Amino acid sequence: MNILYINSYNCSPQTGGVNRIVYLLSRYFMNIKNYKCFIGFYEFQPKGRHIAEFDGRIKLSRNFDHREFETFLTENEIDIVQINFIKKENLCTIPHIYQIAHKHNIKVLYCLHICPGFETVTYGSWERVLYSFTRMEAPLQELRRWLITITKPIVRPFANKIIRYKYKTPYLNCDKVVLLSPNYRKPYLDIIGLKDSQKFEAIGNALTFNEFASENDISKKQKTALVVARFDDFSKRLSLALEVWKKIEQDGRFDDWTLTLVGDGSAMGFYKYLVKKWNLKRVVFTGHQNPLEYYRSASVFLMTSSFEGWPMTLMEASQMGVPTVAFESFGALRDIIEDGYNGKIVPNNNINAFYEALAEMMSNDDQRQQMCRNTIEKCREFEIEKIIGKWEELFGKLLEK
Repeated sequence: MNILYINSYNCSPQTGGVNRIVYLLSRYFMNIKNYKCFIGFYEFQPKGRHIAEFDGRIKLSRNFDHREFETFLTENEIDIVQINFIKKENLCTIPHIYQIAHKHNIKVLYCLHICPGFETVTYGSWERVLYSFTRMEAPLQELRRWLITITKPIVRPFANKIIRYKYKTPYLNCDKVVLLSPNYRKPYLDIIGLKDSQKFEAIGNALTFNEFASENDISKKQKTALVVARFDDFSKRLSLALEVWKKIEQDGRFDDWTLTLVGDGSAMGFYKYLVKKWNLKRVVFTGHQNPLEYYRSASVFLMTSSFEGWPMTLMEASQMGVPTVAFESFGALRDIIEDGYNGKIVPNNNINAFYEALAEMMSNDDQRQQMCRNTIEKCREFEIEKIIGKWEELFGKLLEK
């Protein structure tokens, strides 16, 4: 089997998102299955980043060179072309890729590594607007986000029309659309304006750590609630986690618990401002760190994102036996978390519900420890061998046709 992956960027294991997933899958296919894997890309990685080894690579551009691409496909005997979510400006190349591939009976997949319609998700807060105006940190941008957030029910239908091209072009020019969750089928169809399709397949991402927490690790967990995220309030909304924690500190039952935030980013100053304003006493900022040891010691993981595709931090926490409390803000959440079994799912944006779920988990040691074990059991569904099996099954069905 010969596979050509097409990314926006040359593949580096040092970056997250699409690059990380392509790297993990291609290493397994190349090293375990003896497939040949190739990479096509539109932009180079920044200097200094390690570039993953492939059996060959081709630089693409908007000025699509049909002859060069066709020669690459035929000389390398490509069986499958997998186009991963690429930048909008390069969408115009997808019909060319599909046309040339089908000329040689090569199957084309389009893989969306995020939730459909994420572009229309907005989050802004009045607290953030006041903070940005006081410090003159992009105040107009924050005001715009807040206005769009409060008018979201009115804006959403128009927003879907604006992004339709980004979803319909790849859909029309592929043999299969691979989503991260079956719950993403309807949102995708709503955007492109169709009612039903047999083109969709759903394959979640594989685990990234090579280990799982042991029973001994679970017995040594500390009274720590954990957040691991990029500090971007628009997408990760850690201000909501701090707002929940304010209620926890006011509760009085959890004076021996600490909230640890691992990460860095543009919203760091805003989060420290909230901690000071709300007089929070048990919040620790670690900065950018390898999160593995923090997962090991944490007892609860918090996820407050405005959207996700398939959050790798949630999977990492699960491997290390950390049950999650999360807002229901993305469709794949229920593929990973079974409410009441390995975590708690609360209505999106409901601060009180999040606080109550977190407080219940923190106050019940026996239940929480059982959830720790359950998270490990549940996440074994996503071991790389099982995810690879789903990809191979899909490849087999495509190549039979």
